[in-house]
Amino acid sequence: MAYNAFGIPVTTETLERMSEYVGKTITHKDRAKVALDMKNAESKDVNAHQFVEQLKERYGNGVATLCLIYNATGDPLTYITSHDYFDHILYSPYAYTEIREPNHFDNTVWGVISDKMEKSGIHCEDVWNGCWSGVSIRDDTTTVYEGIMTLQDVAKFAP
Repeated sequence: MAYNAFGIPVTTETLERMSEYVGKTITHKDRAKVALDMKNAESKDVNAHQFVEQLKERYGNGVATLCLIYNATGDPLTYITSHDYFDHILYSPYAYTEIREPNHFDNTVWGVISDKMEKSGIHCEDVWNGCWSGVSIRDDTTTVYEGIMTLQDVAKFAP
């Protein structure tokens, strides 16, 4: 799994350089809104897509899901866990997202998640504790999973 970031992070300092935020107290919600508004700035989206496509080319023609997650939360994200459903969703792509508290997935029964995933279809979104996550998946010869994580109050993207 590759861990790569594209573009310049949206920080308090980023907003302080923007005319609409000069002299204003900058909040977590402000950073999240600007991050979501700048999702495609500086060709971040294009560069990220090209990167995962080139990564796939290096690994050959096997089964693969290319994952792109965009962080518009206003703060860093922490990668916690994954579960490999290899050979279980090959012919029916599903998009599923779930946001919960830290350690929630430590004792997860993955069959329950699998059942939710199969019911979700190709678009899914979740809201919990003021956070919003939306994902969509498309399938041709390689599945592409794209997600956006942000705050519930600034979510504009609807899968």
